[in-house]
Amino acid sequence: MPTRFKSPKGIKWRAVVQRPGQSPLTKIFGVGRDGKRAAAEWERETQKRLREEATHTALPTALDWANSYCAYSEQNHSRKTFKEKEAAFRKLFTETRENDLRKITPALVMKYLQKQCAARSGHAANKDKKNLATAWIWGERFIEGFPKSLNPFQAVMKFKEEHSRREMPTEADFWKVVEVATEQDRVMLLTCFYLAARKGEVFRLKWSDVDFDKGEIDISKQHAYLPEMGIFVKDAKTHGSSRLVSIPASVIALLKRCKVEQAEQRLLLGELWEGEGHLFTQWNGRPMCTTTPRRWFTGA
Repeated sequence: MPTRFKSPKGIKWRAVVQRPGQSPLTKIFGVGRDGKRAAAEWERETQKRLREEATHTALPTALDWANSYCAYSEQNHSRKTFKEKEAAFRKLFTETRENDLRKITPALVMKYLQKQCAARSGHAANKDKKNLATAWIWGERFIEGFPKSLNPFQAVMKFKEEHSRREMPTEADFWKVVEVATEQDRVMLLTCFYLAARKGEVFRLKWSDVDFDKGEIDISKQHAYLPEMGIFVKDAKTHGSSRLVSIPASVIALLKRCKVEQAEQRLLLGELWEGEGHLFTQWNGRPMCTTTPRRWFTGA
């Protein structure tokens, strides 16, 4: 509240605004009622400005949000998912240059995603929208001072996606690949063909799953991945999940020869061998990468 201030020119009005831990802000105004009103107005406006500045200082920045969420994602998601989320943030900041969370509005997000849709695709824009909307929800829950406002990424409607038709390789294409494949690769392709199994099921097969006497292979195990464990195999949830598949004697013979060759390779490498008994492996015994068949069909 303004107080009287005695000056050589008469009684004036002094406005004072206290600041915790700092010297107060003061300003002298003219005489009379007009001076008092001006002093009171200055005090109100100054107090309002200081409150806004304090609130703005307490708010996390958009970069704080991105760094915190990416750190969480790196610990809890696969590397592919983490990199996808990290890239979504990088593209957002590169395009908008906005570090104030309060200014990341539905209008700004719509403008940004429209550019992504035009430059990349509707699918790419929708993927970024989903990742950033999830990150916004995470920020609201776990970052102190995060704005409790409308999620700007959820507010934007999905973009139209153009879905291309996927072509299924023919059996003739398969045999072309078999013709150019060598050694272990050819055995693995034939095993896939006669088992009619998913590639993940074939890649996780171990020699203990093969019954050479009966000509059967058990493909009941399940494949899993965790960042801290890498690829590992777990048993089927129920006995009903067990799947024993019979395969031709010709493939069994090829598998026997493959097992012998693998044993020779293991002895040759010694301590460099990292295998755990899988049928189909990389040069050092580690499980084969699931993208390998895709490269074969591309090459063929």
